Amino acid sequence: MTYACSELTACPQLQQDLNSLFGLDPQALTEDVRFLKVVLSPQNTSNTLQRQIDSGNSKRRQVELVYQPRLVTGSSSTTVGNTCAGGDEPCDLSELYEIDPTRGSAIEWSIDLTLIQEACFDDQMFVAKQVARHMDLLTRDLDARTVQEAAALGGVNPATGLDTPTSVRTMACDDCCNGKITDLLEVVDYAFTEMEWQSNIFGVGGSFLWKSYWKSLSLACCNDVGENLQAMMEASQIVPFYDRNMATYLTDPDAFLAWIPGALQLLTFNAHRGAKGVIEVDDDSHKRGVIAHPNPEIPLVFDYYAELSCNKWNFYLGLAHELVGAPDDMFFATDRLAGVNGVHEFVIDNDTPCQT
Repeated sequence: MTYACSELTACPQLQQDLNSLFGLDPQALTEDVRFLKVVLSPQNTSNTLQRQIDSGNSKRRQVELVYQPRLVTGSSSTTVGNTCAGGDEPCDLSELYEIDPTRGSAIEWSIDLTLIQEACFDDQMFVAKQVARHMDLLTRDLDARTVQEAAALGGVNPATGLDTPTSVRTMACDDCCNGKITDLLEVVDYAFTEMEWQSNIFGVGGSFLWKSYWKSLSLACCNDVGENLQAMMEASQIVPFYDRNMATYLTDPDAFLAWIPGALQLLTFNAHRGAKGVIEVDDDSHKRGVIAHPNPEIPLVFDYYAELSCNKWNFYLGLAHELVGAPDDMFFATDRLAGVNGVHEFVIDNDTPCQT
């Protein structure tokens, strides 16, 4: 029995093979790229104010954020009564983001024609497995590059005067922190409450201190002054995750990043997808289209290209991407939250004094 290479490298069949391969062994495709999964999660993307502008095939893709800054405290009148004088009119502000189609993550590889024919004879999933290996690499690299971009967005919170990064503790001071074993929960919760955020926030760190802290709290009961540490953790706003890349790209190996859901957004651009859908080519020597990552937690679509040339199949996978934060004028200049972007960096430093 023989198999035609054109059938094995065709985009529709390859997508089916990838999905089947992922179903057989989900861990074969990627390590736990947790930061990327959180950024792409419905919890982080569902409430964003994005309006995509189609700028045509293979051109820069623009995404417009439309928003209205909140009104500033103290701008109301102390005199009651309708003067019919009117006042400021509400208006939408917007921010345009452009994605450079040449900037992102891509990889190319080749397989000898004879080798691919022999390999396909023994394993119909051979091509899919090679694509899966390279997609795994792209996903891991994309996670690291996205973390690096996020590190640059960890701004200052002028609402509380916090510097970047803010020091927190995961163990007791010599003076026992007024009986508390930690101030991480309290400081992070307070910072985001002062940003007028009362719901869950994402926290991602990459150090042993970060990971062991949450593990210890989940197993703890009460400290010396009778506080139930597990209950404190469950009542906290923080939803913690671990990603080893955080230790590499933040300002300190023991740092972690926390943000309001929606404050970080990953914008992507597919060169093989135009205004009218996928630009697909499928003949005996050229394959062009898009391939979706089979893991539903990583809803990314990659550009795919395969070409038979000089007795070799040459393959390509790529995706243009960029992580962006909230616009600079999300709040009026006179607002106490002016400059707040909902993203803040903290660092675990158990040598610093406790919060009093």
